[in-house]
Amino acid sequence: YNRTNFQTQFHACPVPPRNLEPCTWFEPCGASWNDAMASLKQLYFVGVTEYYEASFCMLAEKIYGTLPHSLTFPCRSLCSGDARPHVSSAQSTIDHLPAHESETIMRNTEQDRLLYHAVVQDFRFRAREIEKRYQVSLLCDNAPDGGIIGHLARS
Repeated sequence: YNRTNFQTQFHACPVPPRNLEPCTWFEPCGASWNDAMASLKQLYFVGVTEYYEASFCMLAEKIYGTLPHSLTFPCRSLCSGDARPHVSSAQSTIDHLPAHESETIMRNTEQDRLLYHAVVQDFRFRAREIEKRYQVSLLCDNAPDGGIIGHLARS
């Protein structure tokens, strides 16, 4: 299979098979992260693993039109006291590799990394909208949302 920008190719190339048929779509199709982002924006919802609890609450709000609150997922109090959700940051696991290997990996995943950061920024923008609407804190941080986030949310 072609490992170059795997996620970007998967989301941007024309109709990849979503079942167990032989994967003939692994050849690069020349798509960019812009194509992949456009494809992702067509989906009903895109969550982010690093914000699992917030993703769950945002999906529930999208489905039901309100922010649910239960003992399992206290969406209205995610950031209070002991209820703080697990938020992790993506950490490099290639630091220990020889320079030529890590450079190859970085080169082969350049568009995927752009796509990931764009998705996270778009997710954070949408989370901030829900936080304002319900007067809650889903992301549990004070980090500013900047960059291309406004462009992605409005395009």
